[in-house]
Amino acid sequence: MAHRIIAESTTDAIADPNQVAFSLHAKHFNGGKKPVISVEGLAGVETMSFWKWVNGDWEELDDGSGTQVAFTATYASDVFNGPGTFGYTKDATAAATTLTLDDGI
Repeated sequence: MAHRIIAESTTDAIADPNQVAFSLHAKHFNGGKKPVISVEGLAGVETMSFWKWVNGDWEELDDGSGTQVAFTATYASDVFNGPGTFGYTKDATAAATTLTLDDGI
């Protein structure tokens, strides 16, 4: 499993529509794999919210129940289910944040 940095941010807040974009390609899903996205640098109640680029606009990436996917200090990684261009926003953080990709489980 390849582990690599796909985005980094300073401690500043990032608000919609200024998402930090990253892409997941079909190769990340070869053989039925699902890439794991993780964040380092969140603490306390800090959050990083995820979006998907659809038809020229950012749409909230939801968990299937209508709730936007957001990482916290205690929920800091998850699998992504398909390729596309994604982005994140975040509140101000105490530390810089690093988003990483593990090619799949």
